[in-house]
Amino acid sequence: MSQRDTQDLNDKIYANWQRFYREGRINRRTLMQAMMVWAGAASVGGLLAACGGSAENTPSGGGAATAPSGGATAPAGGATAPTGGATAPAGGATAPTGGAATEGGMLRVILDQNDLPTMDPHMHNLRTGIIFFYHTHDNLGVRNRETNQIEPWLAESWENIEPTVWEMKLRSDVKFHNGDPFTAATVKWNWDRVTNPDQKSQQMGNHSQIAGVDIVDDYTVHVKTKAPYPIFTERLQNFQMIPEKLAQEKGDAWLAENPVGSGPYKFVEWKHGQSITLTRNDDYWNKDVRAPYKDLTIRFVPGVPTQLAELLAGNVDIIRVVPYDQMKAVEDSGVAMPITQAILRVGYTRLDAMGRSGP
Repeated sequence: MSQRDTQDLNDKIYANWQRFYREGRINRRTLMQAMMVWAGAASVGGLLAACGGSAENTPSGGGAATAPSGGATAPAGGATAPTGGATAPAGGATAPTGGAATEGGMLRVILDQNDLPTMDPHMHNLRTGIIFFYHTHDNLGVRNRETNQIEPWLAESWENIEPTVWEMKLRSDVKFHNGDPFTAATVKWNWDRVTNPDQKSQQMGNHSQIAGVDIVDDYTVHVKTKAPYPIFTERLQNFQMIPEKLAQEKGDAWLAENPVGSGPYKFVEWKHGQSITLTRNDDYWNKDVRAPYKDLTIRFVPGVPTQLAELLAGNVDIIRVVPYDQMKAVEDSGVAMPITQAILRVGYTRLDAMGRSGP
């Protein structure tokens, strides 16, 4: 999707929220919540003008303005290397061009100190898991790193046709690694699963405002929310789709050991506590995003100093974290180069005015 297409999509959503307010279907508070999300997508002046009337007697939007989850930044539309997301904000490091990793060969990455707790994307909320599953699974939407906008991915488009109803059109050319098709039934089943309290999904908090999903046709769904929910699209960037028929056939225990998605890499092997091996999905639906390496080995190595030593010894091509005071040493080594990348996360300190943390 082009930047112009993304802007047009956001402008349409933005205009709908203004219309809902003028018609008295949402109140001023909910409109202001929407403005916080969509202010970068259209003219703020037009929205402020819409606030001139009064609709305080309309139903409240409730707790719709919750903070979007951080860190789930997807590759930009033109990105060709899915492994780009493995660079840490404090500075990661990669072996220079001409090192062990070559086009079509094996890329070796140290992702973290600790292994993943599960291969079921609905049962985790760790940053390392988010990074890993971008390689094996796809989301309904992704964040373009250049524009900071959420763009359709497995979805082709979305529109809030009512204050609490989002219509989503889906791609019809997507298949999972096992050959199953991606359809509206897939989307409904995945949302039903993560919002089912009995499932105890770690993703449930991100989707607590989802009231249900109706199937319109094979590639269209209506997603209903409990209240007007302006950050709906933010939740689409970290909601990995899994094939519903296979999941129902194999069960949760199997899914915890065997990730099956529709992403650019396919699962090969998991050596618990040591490594995960992936191989390129040559049938990946998005031909504009080509995984440059045929195979990918993801290692888990305790201790950042040990990870750094592995990099400088040539035993690995990328490590995710380099301490700030070591970045100059890495740069001067001639073996690797540090890379920094901003993420959508804000660190802060606040005073405990109520004394809850003290005597």
